[in-house]
Amino acid sequence: MRAAIYEMPGRLLDHPVDVREWVGMTVAAVTGAASAAVLFVREHRKTSLAALAVLLFVFMLYGPARDCYVSCRMNEDLQMRYDAIVTENKQFSEDISRLQSREGIEDLARARGFVGEGETSVSVEGLPEEAKRDASATAEYVDERSWQQKALDSFFGYDPVGAFK
Repeated sequence: MRAAIYEMPGRLLDHPVDVREWVGMTVAAVTGAASAAVLFVREHRKTSLAALAVLLFVFMLYGPARDCYVSCRMNEDLQMRYDAIVTENKQFSEDISRLQSREGIEDLARARGFVGEGETSVSVEGLPEEAKRDASATAEYVDERSWQQKALDSFFGYDPVGAFK
């Protein structure tokens, strides 16, 4: 029966009038497959019920497992972002402390091109300038996940970019 179904599209092109025959054979094949499945379930009732129970159990656990995975991943991402902000705040605090002394103010003034009394200004060209970060710019997510984590994120529907914002 299966061989006849696989041959149908080729035969259909050869004889376009056989559409009814092809549809009839397809319906017969589907009916035969359904009856074979019913026969298998009747012969292996306990195995079929056990497989159905396992599938139902897995289906029921997907929602709570997804919620757990998403909350754990979001916690990891937010913790990384929090640690980066804490490090940046420590750097700002150190800069503030340093700038509250006379030496710190003089160092910053020299870095900006100012000179004190009795000093000579020297300008060096050709060195790259430090990249200045715009404080109003939003931070962008850098994807450093492994392929396993990317697969789990897509399976459970977790969007790390959305959690980062």
